[in-house]
Amino acid sequence: MEKDNLIKQLKEIVKHELNTQEQLRNRLKKHQLQHPVQQWDGHKITIYQTENFFEPGQDIAIIFDSKYTKPLLEDFSVNAEIPLIAIPDFPVTPPYHTHEFFEFFYVYQGKCYSTIEGQYREFQQGDICLYSLQSVHNIIKPEETDIIFNILIRPSLLKETFLTMLADNNPITHFFVDSLQDKELENPYMLFHCEPGSSIEFYLQKMIVEYFSNKSNEGTQKYLKILLLGFLTQLAAEYGKELDLEQLDLTQIQIMEYISNHYADGTLAKMAEYFHYSPRNMIYYLHKHTGKKFSELQKEARIQAMKRLLSTTKMPVSKIAEEVGYSIKFASTVFKQEIGMTMSQY
Repeated sequence: MEKDNLIKQLKEIVKHELNTQEQLRNRLKKHQLQHPVQQWDGHKITIYQTENFFEPGQDIAIIFDSKYTKPLLEDFSVNAEIPLIAIPDFPVTPPYHTHEFFEFFYVYQGKCYSTIEGQYREFQQGDICLYSLQSVHNIIKPEETDIIFNILIRPSLLKETFLTMLADNNPITHFFVDSLQDKELENPYMLFHCEPGSSIEFYLQKMIVEYFSNKSNEGTQKYLKILLLGFLTQLAAEYGKELDLEQLDLTQIQIMEYISNHYADGTLAKMAEYFHYSPRNMIYYLHKHTGKKFSELQKEARIQAMKRLLSTTKMPVSKIAEEVGYSIKFASTVFKQEIGMTMSQY
């Protein structure tokens, strides 16, 4: 009964937002929606600021997102106080951007596309994606029937409360911690899928209904935190089940053998494919068995190979750099940093 009622409430929320664009209209009225811009890889990157998405006292905010904007455009087309340029007007490609906060997006209906750090991905109904704080991305809804919800989380909530409640060996916890500490991430996002009727779907949809039904209620944020903790715990549990299904009793020896044989042209994706893991789970097993990332292990193997070739052959340094998969300039820099002398001196 509760499940049926939840589905009914969610459909009513979607219908209301599509017909009125109430949430986006209120945001446009309250905020200028002006964000700082910086350059990244030849693109202008917009930094989405917290105050434009969270109300005072909110640690969790949920944004309804759809390509369908006709009611909003009709309403604001004659309003001189709010320029149309501030309103998403597709099919213009949304800007690349980062956040001052964490974001999950949930594909409630249809599909969407996201370019994340140059990786182009399609997401289908039921998919959930978590972006890191550093992730440069955009997101496109190709059809007016495509609907997503964005769950936004203040970093302070994770620092002060949640990370102490989640298990230390939880890959999601590691993702949050590394992002909060601005560490280099093998993947700038985590991808999950919630099956219809699953606990993950229940927590997610319960959060959405609670937020849109009681936005101004102070107790709503407390309840949302409880639901979010349950949601993250369920995600971690499902993630653990995936690892059990993929378990191949991978050992540290197998990992190091692969790195030693493929340091010149290997990638995380190729390694994951070789061992029949998903890239996400490959990251987990690398950390479990070595405590390091693929890039760190690859660099160590390349350094050892350069030392061996310098000691046992008469190959020129340019050829050695090429042999290990580096440019001569980068090889020289890395070798000097790690060994304390130039390749020629060595």
